[in-house]
Amino acid sequence: MKVLLIFLFSFFIICISGQRNREAEDSARIILRQKFFYEENGKFGVKDSLDKKLTNATFDNIDFFDENLFVVEKNSLFGVINHLGKTIVPAQYKSVKNSKSNFANANANTKEKLEKYLKDVIFSYTNEDLYDEQYGIYSKNGKLLYPPIIHRFSEIKEYKNIVYFIVIEYPKTEGFSGKYNENTLKVSQNRLVKFENNQFSAQSIKVDYDDLGFLPIKNILFYKEGFKGGFYNMETEQKTERKYKHYRVFNNKIYAAKENFYNYILDENFNETISKDSISNIANGYIYLKEGVNFRLMKNGMKSKFSYPLIESVSHYYDYGNYSKNENYENYLSQLFKFHPSKGKYGLIDFNGNIFVEPKYEIINVYPLRKYVEESYDEKMEDYYKKNHLDYLIIPGGFFGPEGAYFKEFKIINSVGKEIVYLDEKNYNTYVTDNNFGRYSKKGITKDFFYSSSNLQNGFFVYDIRNQKIVLASDKGYFSLRKNFGFVRRFYDEKKQENTVTYYSNKLNKLYEEKTAIKEYDEIERSVIKSKAIYFFNNNKVGLIDFEEKEVLPAKYDNIKIVNFHYYNNYYRSEEDLITSFIVTKNGKVGLLNDVYKKVIPLEYDEIKYLSNPYFEAYLVKKNNKYGLVSKNNLLLVPIIYENEIFFDSERKRFDIKNEYKTVFMLDYRQSHKNSWYNVYNDNNSYIITKGVITKVDK
Repeated sequence: MKVLLIFLFSFFIICISGQRNREAEDSARIILRQKFFYEENGKFGVKDSLDKKLTNATFDNIDFFDENLFVVEKNSLFGVINHLGKTIVPAQYKSVKNSKSNFANANANTKEKLEKYLKDVIFSYTNEDLYDEQYGIYSKNGKLLYPPIIHRFSEIKEYKNIVYFIVIEYPKTEGFSGKYNENTLKVSQNRLVKFENNQFSAQSIKVDYDDLGFLPIKNILFYKEGFKGGFYNMETEQKTERKYKHYRVFNNKIYAAKENFYNYILDENFNETISKDSISNIANGYIYLKEGVNFRLMKNGMKSKFSYPLIESVSHYYDYGNYSKNENYENYLSQLFKFHPSKGKYGLIDFNGNIFVEPKYEIINVYPLRKYVEESYDEKMEDYYKKNHLDYLIIPGGFFGPEGAYFKEFKIINSVGKEIVYLDEKNYNTYVTDNNFGRYSKKGITKDFFYSSSNLQNGFFVYDIRNQKIVLASDKGYFSLRKNFGFVRRFYDEKKQENTVTYYSNKLNKLYEEKTAIKEYDEIERSVIKSKAIYFFNNNKVGLIDFEEKEVLPAKYDNIKIVNFHYYNNYYRSEEDLITSFIVTKNGKVGLLNDVYKKVIPLEYDEIKYLSNPYFEAYLVKKNNKYGLVSKNNLLLVPIIYENEIFFDSERKRFDIKNEYKTVFMLDYRQSHKNSWYNVYNDNNSYIITKGVITKVDK
């Protein structure tokens, strides 16, 4: 009872403490308001620290805005005044914001740049609607830098310590009565603006633009009005005529098109030469040439030996959100080209003329199938995929849609152009469903097998690449590659309330099957899923076999339990920080083997139980009906003297005795930077922890 009262009192104190913190914050704010603001007849004004009134009490509300600045409200409109009472932004706007709040929803790169360059300004809104928002910009000393016609900042470019913005403007200025230098800016829809010394100024282009865009060449801009545009040097204000429809940038040169071909080549000074070749496109470092009715490729001045009626870049395959941008993938796609000798039937070819896919398909997709493997894929397998030419796969003849897959037949061609998977129309119709092959499915591949499986227990099939046939299929459960090789099949039977997990070797031979009752939070023993080896049985004894079907531990034990310890590495966890151990039982005695199957705790205990905690591998041991605590390297941490079991209290981060309010082991830093620990309770010994193993250090 006494302990309970102490607990309740402590809990009450914690609650009161939290409440007091909030009350302290509110109290501090009230004190600050009383220091700077005063109230008369329901209106507010600003005063100094000596209670001298700096403004009349004419505002409906005043609050803190930024350093030495206050936001004021009057007739539901807002403005800004400083701590001396001077008007910085007149109270005639629907909202005022600082840089941080104004760009809160911008993408990370743009946000960082905008906040960097526009950190000392105030944004005054006449319209806050998302699609019609409109605002102006004031300096913090009260100067109008930009009238309230800005809709948004489109692009940013810095050159020689000068910042250039492309601003989309809305010319409506209803409700705005301020004055500004009309020679500085001219109302337009898109505008190039220079920002220097905290001042905005328009560049001397005398037209209103339909389109503006920065080129990746120094300080050059493309401006366009109607169907034609030109180029403008933002530093020298030199510009070309508006005579170009399109442009490409390649090797620091501008390839411009007046009509269909990019034949006009301009350098940084706009000196123009005309190419003798008809350049139809430039993409990924290749120039596409039109020669009569055919197209040819050119790279580094060298032309391809082939030409066809159509040659174009391979399109990216996004698969409705499953595709993630990968630089290696982009580079691979840039080396392949879609072509057809006769209209409507396409193939794939590289610059050297190697044909990867014969030109007989209406649809061709290329994408990294390994991205879909998730559970099994990691960087260690990168070499495996490349070695077996599985890093990028070509799938012709159909596509994966949002609701299903659309193929008549299915084939996969590897990254050197070899066909490795083929399902004719009959097999496709027999085995493939929207569930096991469509949007909500997972696909994976090894050098021997390809599989496609439902994510929702609606079936799967496995294709044998060597024998070119489907060798395993079901309309129940799901199938996947394991992290440490091999395969696993899972099925949850709701009627029987039974969970079945089947493990297969890399050769797809069945190694082990486990049936357990379905548990709400722990449907399967996670340690088995991550282990590099699995159980096998011989003469009523159990051993371990890996997924290459190699026996790694003879079948000589009565029982084996696989344990995974996931330790912290510099405050983070990764798959590399996972260590496997094995609790083994023989002739009624229990011990522990490490991840290379060597005995680390002798077979002398009546029971060993793994105690999960984030610090080190800890094991509860039982001997002669007494309990203690040992580490993986058989270091006795708590004497084997207790009647009740020891458990790890995850809330309090300590090892306690069950049914007793007693802590027997709790680590704390002695010297955190030296990885030196000590037991808080009844122990002056020091310890170090390395990859989950705790070691005692002699003084």
